[in-house]
Amino acid sequence: GRLAARRRPLAHAAAALVEQVRGVSEARVRVRPRRRAGGRLAVRALRMRPSDPQHVRSGVREQLSGLTDAFELKARIDVPRRNARVQ
Repeated sequence: GRLAARRRPLAHAAAALVEQVRGVSEARVRVRPRRRAGGRLAVRALRMRPSDPQHVRSGVREQLSGLTDAFELKARIDVPRRNARVQ
């Protein structure tokens, strides 16, 4: 479908889906549509300390599969630890 007009609502819907994943404390999503079809979905899911990043990443990918398949989006998922310090 046409994605250019639905950029922000689609990002809000994706963020709501990502925040339902166990171990995710906060989610930030950006949608970058292409002209014809498809686009990119950049997800930054902040996780709590005891949760495994691979487990969180697979849960996020599973939650977003309905959106990414329907709108032909390619998801890029970043899962940093919450309150991680840069050294």
